[in-house]
Amino acid sequence: HVVAGVPVPFSTVTATPSANTPLDTLCAGSSLGWRDVQPDVWFRFVPSTSGVATFTTCSVLSYDTSMVLYRGTCGNLTQIACNGDAFDPTGCQEFHAEIANFEVEGGETYYIRIGGFDNTVGTGTLTVSLCNISAWGSNAFGQCRVPATDHAFAAIAGGGDHAVGLL
Repeated sequence: HVVAGVPVPFSTVTATPSANTPLDTLCAGSSLGWRDVQPDVWFRFVPSTSGVATFTTCSVLSYDTSMVLYRGTCGNLTQIACNGDAFDPTGCQEFHAEIANFEVEGGETYYIRIGGFDNTVGTGTLTVSLCNISAWGSNAFGQCRVPATDHAFAAIAGGGDHAVGLL
């Protein structure tokens, strides 16, 4: 079980492949490079509140990872997002995996599947951040925005890199 803000170490070195090879179709601008015999590991994330989550394997000591996000129940999972080619020169390994600014619902279960590009294996760290505030703007970790499904605002005011929701 993954908790927002708490990095979780993982290893695919002794992992075995799971069934159902994920598809690149939901990986805008990136490639998973997933093979039928790709060793992978799974995690479960249940956000305590609705908001915007970022799932990342950014770690300077890690390897070329790929990540797939699912929703549903065991035996009936639906792939909802994926990434295999994120790039951040400020302390991440080359081609780490990152699903950023993804709207999540509090209490909903999300399954995170991590493997390596083209059957590579290694060790790494999964970190999930959750933003559930009523404003957003630029920060050291990128944008944090209010989900469209929140319906908390009657109007939005803003300028530059910052905005505030008005009731």
